[in-house]
Amino acid sequence: MCKAKIYSEQLLEIYSDIKHDFETLTNELSQVDLYEQDVLHMIENGKFNASDGYKFAKMIYDNRIKRREIKNELEPLQ
Repeated sequence: MCKAKIYSEQLLEIYSDIKHDFETLTNELSQVDLYEQDVLHMIENGKFNASDGYKFAKMIYDNRIKRREIKNELEPLQ
């Protein structure tokens, strides 16, 4: 088989993998953003004590860390 054909098939496979990863990461980013909005709505709509406040802050913190990891993977793919 011709090397050029092998290379072009490999490039198409790599492109397909990048496209799939980009779509997956975009969906994950959307889910993380929706989760943060849910937590903010819980804060907005409820009364809570210091313990609950810490739990909400921890939820947002963990979510932001996950969001940063996704964005760090997503940026080079763009």
